Amino acid sequence: VQQTPMSGEQALSILQQWQAAPQPKVHFSPAQQFVPPAVYDLLQQRPELNPKPAAELGCFANIVGKVNQYYTLPFQPYDYQAAVINALGGRDTAGLWIECGGGKTLVGAIMALYHRIDNPGHIIVVMPPILLTQWARFFRSIPEINRVLVYRGTPAERKAMNLDADVLLVSMDIFKNDFERLYNFYLERNVTLIVDEAVSVKNTDTMNHKCVWAFHNKNLTRYHSTVKRKAETKLKKAGKSTGQNKGIEDIIAAKRKILEMMQ
Repeated sequence: VQQTPMSGEQALSILQQWQAAPQPKVHFSPAQQFVPPAVYDLLQQRPELNPKPAAELGCFANIVGKVNQYYTLPFQPYDYQAAVINALGGRDTAGLWIECGGGKTLVGAIMALYHRIDNPGHIIVVMPPILLTQWARFFRSIPEINRVLVYRGTPAERKAMNLDADVLLVSMDIFKNDFERLYNFYLERNVTLIVDEAVSVKNTDTMNHKCVWAFHNKNLTRYHSTVKRKAETKLKKAGKSTGQNKGIEDIIAAKRKILEMMQ
């Protein structure tokens, strides 16, 4: 599709609006510069107008706008928060280095909500116990979120809880203690995992890190399960047998391999 070139007046107006707004410092390399879609389109058409011609241009997706189409947020992010969400929200993994009080809860929550739009599923937030109420208050203020489960209490109380919630909030200690139950329940489901205060997983030798790593990589086990199911189906159609419980054994072996890495 051929785009109609912008007039000099249009280009000047877009650039002036952009330059007048606070410039978020979001980039993945020193040479990279993220700009809004209108500015990106302009500089693709008129590269001579680029104030930083050596910069590697990146374009924000309008993730905040899309989330607002599906969810009623209790309040809107500030410009610098929206810039981070739009730059990182479409990635499989991301780290947020936002100062205390800068809105990590809002930024992380909106990114997780965005993942649910195209991949319906669950959000799990692992955090210090003192933050459970704050996260619960935020998600419960969104009418489109049907059920928020604060997963805490005695082992017997937790065992009686139904894990099928839109959002599950849990402390790191309970996440570790009940890891196998959580892992097994969510294995075949889409989940966005948020670790609040990521300093808790910085040491790769700790169970904190191993549990988060294993849960994040649960797709490895899901892949083995899917491949085995497809193979079983093909063999059954061909009138062959793979032996009693062979498919289940392979799935268990794949899960055991991940769980052994946590020892």
